[in-house]
Amino acid sequence: MRSRLRVLTAALLLVTATPLWAAGPPAPDRAEVKRALEKVKADPNLAPERTVRTLRWVNQSDPPAQPSGSLEWLTQLINWFAQSARMVVWVAVALLVGLLVIFVLPPGPGTLTQPAIDPEDLSHARAGPGHPAGKPA
Repeated sequence: MRSRLRVLTAALLLVTATPLWAAGPPAPDRAEVKRALEKVKADPNLAPERTVRTLRWVNQSDPPAQPSGSLEWLTQLINWFAQSARMVVWVAVALLVGLLVIFVLPPGPGTLTQPAIDPEDLSHARAGPGHPAGKPA
C-alpha cells in the first residue's frame, strides 16, 4: 500500500510539473521583432553588398617596379607557393597518411601475400608432361 502511494505521488508530481517544463520563454511581440530586424539590417557583416578597401599608389602614373633580372623566377615561385600553400599542405598530409598506411600499419587478414614457392614445383611446371621431371611424385 505504501509503495502504491509513493508511485501515485511521483506520478502526480510529474503530471503537474510537466506544463512548467514545457512552458518556454514568452514569444516576442511585434516591437521586439522589428527592433531585432533593424539590428540585423544595420549589421555591415550581413549586408548584401560589401565595401572593400584596397591600397593604391599615391601617384597612379608611376606603376610599381617589377623585379627584373635572374631572380625574377624565384620571386614568382615564392608568390605561387604563398598563393597555393593550403593546397600544398593538404597534398603533403595526404601523402604522409598514405605512407603511414603502407609502411607502418600491419597488413590485415584480407591482404594478398605471395605464397612460398617450392623449387620442385617449378621444375615440374617448366618440364611439361612429356619430360621425365614432369612426372608427379
